[in-house]
Amino acid sequence: MRLCRKYGIMVFANYMLGVPTETISDLEETLDMLKKIMPEIHAPSYFSPIPGSNLYEYCRDKDLIIADSYESLVRSAFGSKIKGIDYKQLDVFRKKMGKWKTPWYKHKKYALCLFFRWLELLKEGFIFQIVKEFLLLSPLLETPINRVLRAIR
Repeated sequence: MRLCRKYGIMVFANYMLGVPTETISDLEETLDMLKKIMPEIHAPSYFSPIPGSNLYEYCRDKDLIIADSYESLVRSAFGSKIKGIDYKQLDVFRKKMGKWKTPWYKHKKYALCLFFRWLELLKEGFIFQIVKEFLLLSPLLETPINRVLRAIR
């Protein structure tokens, strides 16, 4: 982290909660680590037993898998995926982790990176990709345009 900060590299902490055998103490250590390293962007996810991985085999052998579709296994799905995990407790920790950090999509450095990405895409003629990304991101932002759209709905 010190080297990244020294050279102006933005750090994206991508971490997983709810791995089989994880304890409350492990969750607290993860929270403490995040507070210590202070990544510019962080993204929690809940463990998903992905077919073909060693942890999938472990979960299958122990009959832990309760996810019943691919949609419930994807990274952004925050529902119950395996037996023995207190997902309500994970939700509490995930919310604690989010309270001390600006959401990634509101971070100034991210906005600048996105702006320069869109400039490069524009140069290459990928205007529809820019529009698609803007439409995906815009509901998350509090902008005058969004306030007007909410008012007329």
